[in-house]
Amino acid sequence: MTLRSMLPLIDLGFLTLGAVVAILSQTTRIDAMPVDLAEVGPGVTSAVSDNPPVVTVRADGVFLGDRPIGRGELALLLDPSETVLVRADREATSGRLLGVLAEITAAGVDARLEVQQEEGAR
Repeated sequence: MTLRSMLPLIDLGFLTLGAVVAILSQTTRIDAMPVDLAEVGPGVTSAVSDNPPVVTVRADGVFLGDRPIGRGELALLLDPSETVLVRADREATSGRLLGVLAEITAAGVDARLEVQQEEGAR
């Protein structure tokens, strides 16, 4: 087998690797409401402003600060120039959390997800 016949296979490998990197690249602590944050391993911390708006996702609803909000209200209430801190309770469904994140990003607002670090993970 010659190198020339292997080129399409090599190209396909790099294309797959590029697609995986692109997909993976698309993927912080304020006390507004009590939530039992999900635990994760070590990760990257990013800075947010001193007093960002906080969106809390719980099993019983979505809240901006301590005010319950309905579906579609986030886009009207958030300022695109601010970074929003999203806190999700461990009992909240992933579908609800992803819906809230999609609504925030569709409104052109930057969102940061706050999680609790796993015990012993450093």
